[in-house]
Order: sequence, then structure tokens, then C-alpha cells
Amino acid sequence: MIYVFAYHSKGEVQCSASCGSLRNISHPFRLQGDPNNCGDPNYVLSCVNNRTRLNLQSKIYHVNSISYDNQTIRVVDSGLKSDNCSSLPLFSLTSIDFSSSSSYTSVTYSDQYIAYVNCSSTFEDSSYVSTRPCINSTSESFLYVLSSDRGRTSNLKESCEPIALVPTSLADIQNMSYVDVWDSLLAGFELSWRPSLCGKCEDDGGSCSYPDSYENPFVCYNPCRRLLQSTKCKYHPSS
Repeated sequence: MIYVFAYHSKGEVQCSASCGSLRNISHPFRLQGDPNNCGDPNYVLSCVNNRTRLNLQSKIYHVNSISYDNQTIRVVDSGLKSDNCSSLPLFSLTSIDFSSSSSYTSVTYSDQYIAYVNCSSTFEDSSYVSTRPCINSTSESFLYVLSSDRGRTSNLKESCEPIALVPTSLADIQNMSYVDVWDSLLAGFELSWRPSLCGKCEDDGGSCSYPDSYENPFVCYNPCRRLLQSTKCKYHPSS
């Protein structure tokens, strides 16, 4: 884990952190342990064993990448292991998890999910993809995955019950192998974060800081770097 903190005049701090292969973690994100005035306190990530983690309503996801241009963060369920196709997702995530108070507005591909279902009998149905040979069945339990539009599971076969719903970019998995489905889930899915006033600050060439505590509004330092050095080179967002 690498931190880079550059202190400038009048308390301005420019922060950048790295964790494993994820470099230049910056606003709105901050890593646990960063100075208080780095990043937005609503977007705290952690670095564990050189993997960047996002705790989303007590559900742990590994962060694969962050696009600051698109304001998206790509994450994957921490239960899925890249070297073990028998690993299973630990969490379900649907649009219900994103309330108006959530720091994230939506799941990209919000209408498409992969449903893991446990069935008490085996059958032939092209919409149900068996998890074999990665996950072996027993005489009383057969695991399948299938596409689920909008996360619906009401039309499952009577012998099946859902155990996990995972967002996906796959519109249809019929005729796919489970290994192909699993590879797609390993690539993760994207969450978009809420635009903030700090975005406007940075667009104008400034940098954001939380000078005193998490409860205080941020301060935008030097917002006029690209605005011909006007007289408001340090301002409060409500001014």
C-alpha cells in the first residue's frame, strides 16, 4: 500500500494512494488510514493483502478498476476466486440495495443478473446452466445458474430456490458453459457514484479538502486555475 500526500499552502492537500495493482486512488475515494482531509468520507476503501476492497452495506467486494472519467468503479464479489471455479459469490446485490441515501446511484447493467439456484432434482433445460464440473452435485442438491431479468426469481422451477443474485453484463447465458459464465463474473460489474460538488471544483482546476473533520463541508482550493485567476481562488461551496 502506497500513499502520496502533497501539502500546499493554506492547508491544501493533494492525495493519492495505491493498493496492489490499483494505482492513484484519489477523490472521491480514500483508503482507510488516509489523512482526514483526503477524499470523501462517503467513499472509503480498504487495502487488505494488496487487494482494494469496497464495503457496500456490509458486503465485501474487491475493486478491479476505477474510471474517474465515467465515474464508475468495477467490483467483484470477494467470494469469487480467480484460481478456483468452484468458488461461489458470497452476496446478493439488487437495485433494492441502492436507496436515495446510498453513495452509489445504480448498478450498471441493472436489469441483468445471474441467479444461482439450488435444486432438489436434476433436469434438462437450456436456460439452466449446470455448475458442473466446477461444482459437483449431490444426490439431493443440484446447483445451476440462469439469467434473471431485473433480478426476478418468481418463475423458477418448483424444485429450485435462489441462493444468490449477481449483477452481470451478460444478457443471456443459454448455451454457455459454466466456466464462461464464471469468467464473466470474475470480470466484475460496475457501480456509478453520485456526482458531487467536488467534481465542479476539480473541473475548474481546483482540489478538494476536508480540513477539520468528516462532518464539515469540503473546501475547494484554487478553483480558478483555469479561470484566468479570478479573485475567488479559495471558496466554500455554499459561497
